Amino acid sequence: FFMIKKILFALVLLPACAFAQKNDFKTLPSGLKFKFIKDNKQPKAVVGNWVKLYITYATMSDSVIFSSSMIGEPAEIQLVAPKVHGDPMEGFAMLGKGDSAIFLILVDSLYKGGQLPSFAKHGDYLKLSVGMISNLTMEEYQVYKSNEAKMQVETDDKLIQDYIKTHNLDAQKTSSGLYYVITQKGTGPMPISGRKVKVNYTGKLLNGNIFDSSLNPGRTPFEFPLGQGKVIRGWDEGVALLPVGTKATLLIPSALGYGAHGMGAAIPANAVLVFEIEVLGVDDKPQLSNEDEIKNYIQTHNLNAQRTASGLYYIVDQQGSGAKPQAGKVVTVNYTGKLMDGTIFDSSLNPGREPFTFTLGVGQVISGWDEGIALFNVGGKGTLIIPSNLGYGEQGAGGSIPPNAVLIFEIEVVAAN
Repeated sequence: FFMIKKILFALVLLPACAFAQKNDFKTLPSGLKFKFIKDNKQPKAVVGNWVKLYITYATMSDSVIFSSSMIGEPAEIQLVAPKVHGDPMEGFAMLGKGDSAIFLILVDSLYKGGQLPSFAKHGDYLKLSVGMISNLTMEEYQVYKSNEAKMQVETDDKLIQDYIKTHNLDAQKTSSGLYYVITQKGTGPMPISGRKVKVNYTGKLLNGNIFDSSLNPGRTPFEFPLGQGKVIRGWDEGVALLPVGTKATLLIPSALGYGAHGMGAAIPANAVLVFEIEVLGVDDKPQLSNEDEIKNYIQTHNLNAQRTASGLYYIVDQQGSGAKPQAGKVVTVNYTGKLMDGTIFDSSLNPGREPFTFTLGVGQVISGWDEGIALFNVGGKGTLIIPSNLGYGEQGAGGSIPPNAVLIFEIEVVAAN
């Protein structure tokens, strides 16, 4: 593990002449150039396997563009079939556990159809240094992730119980692993799924570090529709337990928060979150339903669409044969977003754009995406027809998405890590 990391750092620090001679490399029929640093004679990765890699992208003059060391952890990806000549996926499939190699990637292939970055010109190569930490079949990966998740649940629960004991709290636990402490019981109405809730909050880590608060100067109470995936799952579940006027503390395990990826610099990976919350009010007006216009759209276009309990409609063109994205995992998606009149308001397929990457199930995207993307496997293609209450609601978004708009997304799930 650490030896591979040291090898990669060494590759980056070597002078340009060390690897700048492209004739030192062998070339595959696809045009991918490669040189093995270490061949551990282990089974090589194949399409569908999950691999963990230390990666460094650099120019031929050894200016580092990206390194997994920058994010503090190796990359974890599922291998897919190469899509272009010189695709790095082809290189990854040459490696097994413990192997390391260098690949030269032609920038014209890597950025095909898009604008070249400022550091490159046509005909240039990028140097990809790779060390493979693990190589797992889908079955092995699922067992590994299941065990990892189980261990994290146990770890989080122990941390929360220790916190409760240290702070002498009278806490209750739900079946999901959420703990809550009511410090002042309100007498107002209960929050209802789909209705807006207004709360004040302060969010802390277990060590007491405050990462956010609606009580900070210039801030106002936070409003969100309950049960729509607009917030982390621990909030959707916890706030639903608290009648208006209640003050409480939510102790949220990482699986119900920001998971293994955390959130920015303030919330580390696998962090247990502590939220002091006061429920200020509940909107008793039901949100607008787009049910009739969606049904008319489906009938007019002769679509074979399925409906979920939330009111989301989806069409599966291709289910996909890869892993099914799970909440807390990083998902990569290609998409084109349209209004019901066919107007395109955004697309990752536009020139110069790349597939969109986000963490599933933690409120980084509209709730129609959090719910809809989870219905497909990696490799899946289809259409999401998203009612406004699962999209941008009464506010719309910018000048391109009007209030109460139904959104239609043609999507392809590229990866889920």
